[in-house]
Amino acid sequence: STIAAGTSNSFNETADWVLHDSIAYLFKQPAKLMLSTQTQNGSWSDIGNGSSDALSEDVFKMWIDHGVNPSNNTYEYVIVPNISNVAAMQSYNQNNIVVMENTTSIQAVAHTGLDILKIVFYAPGTYDKNGVKVEVDKACQLILKGYSTNEVAMSISDPKYSQNQINVYFDLPSIPFTRHITAAMPTGVYRGSSAQIVIDENSPI
Repeated sequence: STIAAGTSNSFNETADWVLHDSIAYLFKQPAKLMLSTQTQNGSWSDIGNGSSDALSEDVFKMWIDHGVNPSNNTYEYVIVPNISNVAAMQSYNQNNIVVMENTTSIQAVAHTGLDILKIVFYAPGTYDKNGVKVEVDKACQLILKGYSTNEVAMSISDPKYSQNQINVYFDLPSIPFTRHITAAMPTGVYRGSSAQIVIDENSPI
């Protein structure tokens, strides 16, 4: 279906994907999807600092309706950039994207085709799946590129801007022994950005 401008639509567990402005949204589990392409009026000052000048623009807005007072409910979607048309959307291999863990303490997603693993730790804890074990002593976000190889490129960040260093312990498929990384978090104007570290056989045991 092609959605007309100026309309509001709902799809009750019937939409597998939505394509808008070369960005694809994939729904790997059924969801009650709401979609609006209506004109919205307001000003930047309505939502914070900014101009109070009145603006009127057509806005693409999409959300999942979780119902009234949901408790421990789940949802899952994938955003894929640079999808130019419906044919590209239909041929996209979404089987490469695998949700490894989705709990209140850890969320982890792997792209098996690119050999990338992303993990969000909401608290100190341990991720342990498919021969990859990662333990952290503080909440953080990790991206592991080439996680099945003997040279893993790690990006680590502290979105809450609260840590000076984070200890990470790794057991990885192609690197023997447990490796310990003490990641120094960027400071000053770079606080909150990622630190880049390579994990290999030269990393501390």
